[in-house]
Amino acid sequence: FGLPPEPHLSAAALARTGGALRQHAKTSLPPVESLEQVLHQHRDLLGLTTGSPRMATATRARELLTVLAAATDDLAAVQVLAAADVPAEPQALAKSISTASQVAAALKGGRWNVLAAVRAYEGGELVLADLADAANAEELHHPLGPALQDCGRRAEKIIIVPPPPPPPRTRRAVPSPSATTTPTPHGAPHGKTRGKTDAPHRAAC
Repeated sequence: FGLPPEPHLSAAALARTGGALRQHAKTSLPPVESLEQVLHQHRDLLGLTTGSPRMATATRARELLTVLAAATDDLAAVQVLAAADVPAEPQALAKSISTASQVAAALKGGRWNVLAAVRAYEGGELVLADLADAANAEELHHPLGPALQDCGRRAEKIIIVPPPPPPPRTRRAVPSPSATTTPTPHGAPHGKTRGKTDAPHRAAC
């Protein structure tokens, strides 16, 4: 819980520790409850079960904080913590509690419609598998917020395929004058040939 250690066992030390535990539990309980709820809400796309490490830790954190917040005095709070079912890796429990607010906010802002739709596209199952790997791991080992953002971007790229580029514009060839004008012999009238002009004169002779 990040509380400073007490150098001496005394009534004053007990009061400080117990009071700090109760206050910390009351402050941390709402975001931890929110985290557990949103994990449960999106458990299908996240690939979570009740036995998943992240889900189990969130549930354990909520149960512990609920009992601590309800402790009637400082001694009771210390006794609750001493008897708590702390996991073999207590750092994972502490990390889940301390980051509950940020992780819950990231989950609430996830691209869930896109992630739900990408399953039907080629490559979508791989995106969801990577998301499930991060979701099942403890926050201590695999932060979920960045993984959720990355998978959301990848899903959007798969679904929103950019349109093909337009075909290149081709320039129409302009015919040259030489290709459309009939050559005229030198000295002959336009549109007539020299042979046709001289034919009557030779016949008269």
